[in-house]
Amino acid sequence: MTRHLRPLLSALVALCLSGMSHAASLHAIVIADTSDSSIGTSVAIDAGNIKDELRNIAQATGMTLNINELVGSQMTNAGITRAIADASPGKDDVLFFYYSGHGYRTKQTPTKWPMMYIKDQPMDFSDILAKLRTKGARLVIATSDSCNSFVDEGRNRAIPRASQPKASSYRTLFLGYKGFIAASGSSPGEYSWGDDTNGGRYTINFLGALHEQGARDNPTWIGVMSQAKTPIRVSQQGQTYVQTPQVEVDVVTVSQAGQDNGTTTVTPPPEKPTKPDKPTKPDKPTPPPVQPTQPTTPPQKQCTLNDYIKGTPGCK
Repeated sequence: MTRHLRPLLSALVALCLSGMSHAASLHAIVIADTSDSSIGTSVAIDAGNIKDELRNIAQATGMTLNINELVGSQMTNAGITRAIADASPGKDDVLFFYYSGHGYRTKQTPTKWPMMYIKDQPMDFSDILAKLRTKGARLVIATSDSCNSFVDEGRNRAIPRASQPKASSYRTLFLGYKGFIAASGSSPGEYSWGDDTNGGRYTINFLGALHEQGARDNPTWIGVMSQAKTPIRVSQQGQTYVQTPQVEVDVVTVSQAGQDNGTTTVTPPPEKPTKPDKPTKPDKPTPPPVQPTQPTTPPQKQCTLNDYIKGTPGCK
């Protein structure tokens, strides 16, 4: 009797181990410029909100969560490059990249994506996206909540309380899709806004959209990102600034991928106009290390980097 059971038990153990080895994982790289004097508090809130949501997603989907967090002095060009290189997602895994910090662009910036202001050496978000595409994950989601403006002013940076997301809906979004999703908090020439109480406005948009879709029975990534890209309007000193998130969604459901052996690009529909938001308190300006160019949104005073260094009146 015992001799007959041993082969059966061995087969069951092998089957269990096989199932465990194929369990999907959620690999996350979270980067936040928490040491910055003007936006550090705001981006720390962003990083905390994102990590909390990643834990909720892992719990709802059963995925194994791996978070590689780079904050403060850890946020270097070499550190970020190494984090991406070290990420080894399997073919059924999800790879999530998130950056919250200063951003900018120059007239020579060739793409619509911002430059990430990494203090030792800035990084082009489009280069980050290209590297993430090569990692072989089933689903890649990458977001930069940063300015995308030409100007040399700094960045002024509450998650809407939607219905409680359903575990089944998160399983649909994070286990049932294959493809690539990229987003940044603002379009070329624009600021990104936020405050020291709630964090970045785009991060609020994204998480709010994820919660609302997660509360539905049939959530879709096109629905999440269409809502996340809703324009953000902020009034400051009599002027209204518009922050227009930009997204790219190239996904199919896992069942479609099995039938078509390819992907179908989907573009979010045009957003509906929204009412202006109440003013938020701007952070102190901090210039990125580039030569200032003519802003698309008229500033109160055009200041050069030397003006900031010398303390020229009106250039704080």
